[in-house]
Amino acid sequence: MLLVGSCSASSIFSGKAPTPDWAVAAAKIPTPASAADARAIILLDDTIVTVDDQGHAVEHERTVTRILKPQGRDEGVCVAQYSEGTKINLLRAWTITAEGRQMQALEADTAEFGDTNVPTMLSTNKARVAHPPGVDPGASVACETEVTVPAYIEEENWELQHSIPVLAESLELDLPIARKYSDSWRDWPAVQPTELAPNHLKWQVANIPALDLREIPAAPHWGALNGRMTVQWGDAAFADKDAQWHAICAWMDRLEAHRPDPTPEIRAKAQELVAGAPDFYTKLTRIAEYVQKDFRYFVVMRGIGGLQANPADQIFRNRYGDCKDKSTITISLLAAIDIPAHYVFVDTNRGIVDPENPSLIGNHMITAIEVPADLKDPRLQAVVSAKSGKRYLIFDPTNQRTAIGTLPAYLQGGYGGLADGAGSQLIPLPVLDAKVSGTDQKGVFTLAADGTLSGSVQATHVGPEGGDWRYLIKETDEKERHDVLEHRIGRQIPGVTLDSYKFVEPDHLDQPLELHYQVTAHQYARSMGQLLLVRPHVVGEDTISFDNKPRTLPIALESTGHWHDSFDIALPDGYLVDELPDPASIDTEFASYHSAFKVDGRTLHYERDYTVRQLQLPPEKAAEFRKLQGTILADERATAVLKKQ
Repeated sequence: MLLVGSCSASSIFSGKAPTPDWAVAAAKIPTPASAADARAIILLDDTIVTVDDQGHAVEHERTVTRILKPQGRDEGVCVAQYSEGTKINLLRAWTITAEGRQMQALEADTAEFGDTNVPTMLSTNKARVAHPPGVDPGASVACETEVTVPAYIEEENWELQHSIPVLAESLELDLPIARKYSDSWRDWPAVQPTELAPNHLKWQVANIPALDLREIPAAPHWGALNGRMTVQWGDAAFADKDAQWHAICAWMDRLEAHRPDPTPEIRAKAQELVAGAPDFYTKLTRIAEYVQKDFRYFVVMRGIGGLQANPADQIFRNRYGDCKDKSTITISLLAAIDIPAHYVFVDTNRGIVDPENPSLIGNHMITAIEVPADLKDPRLQAVVSAKSGKRYLIFDPTNQRTAIGTLPAYLQGGYGGLADGAGSQLIPLPVLDAKVSGTDQKGVFTLAADGTLSGSVQATHVGPEGGDWRYLIKETDEKERHDVLEHRIGRQIPGVTLDSYKFVEPDHLDQPLELHYQVTAHQYARSMGQLLLVRPHVVGEDTISFDNKPRTLPIALESTGHWHDSFDIALPDGYLVDELPDPASIDTEFASYHSAFKVDGRTLHYERDYTVRQLQLPPEKAAEFRKLQGTILADERATAVLKKQ
């Protein structure tokens, strides 16, 4: 559903109404055999978008959903979302039971909810939800909604695929005669519309399979895979996709125009921050860390759909803001020291912003900072080049724990809409080199004859991975951190006790974060007569869940990075190593893994290196990926045999 505005329950629920003919007819459609295992099926989903001469639209939608299993009851609700300045014209719902009984949802069956996308906010986004009665297996639920589309929206995003199958759906677009349109398709064959009347178009699709990822390991985000069509009827109504993206991003640039203009107070603060800075990187770091640490993240969604930032002087005065506000104050402070920077709208789920599907779809705002053409600084890793030849450092000022110069894993490898005037365009987001992020872990342990293992570990976390650990420190108290760490370690060492731990967190985000801890694990080694079986790989878990089913979807890796483990285990008195596991070694285009075992006097030594170079693999790489995961899993579980002398 689109975001729509203020509503009155008495106006949208104007007494009982008979079940409409379109709902009765759809409810008579037999459930196809292909949906036998589905929890529900959408029998009908028809949307009509009517656009007036000013480009303002009204969206009318009718759906009929049959509940097939008890777990499909959640599909039997009707929802209309709204915000200030827009309007719900209609929200009605009916149920037709398996026996043919007809019931209607009334005002008492509805409820209103606030925006729950993020935990801390001031938001005018709300939802009106109707819960029709009798939603049991075999029943068909009909929903009818009509909403005014926000005036600034001149596109319709048609989600073709859902988590349940769809028997038939259509989209109608009724445009003024002189208005142009363009459509773009993502992960679905393009369909030509039928012209029902002059400039009144209708697209139809049928028998759409469900996109259900619940039992598919290492899958990309659902929204990066579902079939989707976007139709434009405003400034972005070009046949060429690059032209569409330019128009969308240029609109965003105009929307935020003058919002970052620095005031004298902002200029003075920026000059104070960079005073004595020896180079470009140091200037950026001081500005970035000031925004990250001194401006609290607080979602403020009002006005133009939450898309337009507050003015920089207001953000500077309040010391809080949401993602677009934190980008605004960053751009403003940089402008005060003559470093140009620009807005970039993105989605925190890789693949949702798609080059083939120009649209305003996205859930986050970040910043692109212009990098001097002749500057080469290895500390600036998250740099991309635009078609103009300009180089931009991509930075997320909302992320309070990842240093500028790098980029959180969730933003790498996607796309973002760069709002830079005539240079506005879609740009690829960088994928960081593996050496930028990861962990170096060193452990020293003592094994007792009864199988008890005790010792200490020193782990150094760098780059975005260090940022993830910093968030753990920020969001938890002492007890919670202890429990989280003990749980993580306990997945690899059953029955472990976390005896002590200490984080060493430097003031500056570009410095490594350290974690030191001590553990005791009783019965770590298994006794078999005169033998002790001990696992040299003590802690660290790098396998990704996978299966042997045929693969048709891409394989999503969590992040690029390099992980190194080095563990020494002092042998118990009276025991010698009788047998060592075979070392592991595998190299692929996307990753490599190598381990080694050796005995040095009375010490069993284990070492390994794991490197991931790519974020997503095509399904054709499934066999290689399985082999890699199998190699890692076997190495992590491998045991050395100790023999009593």
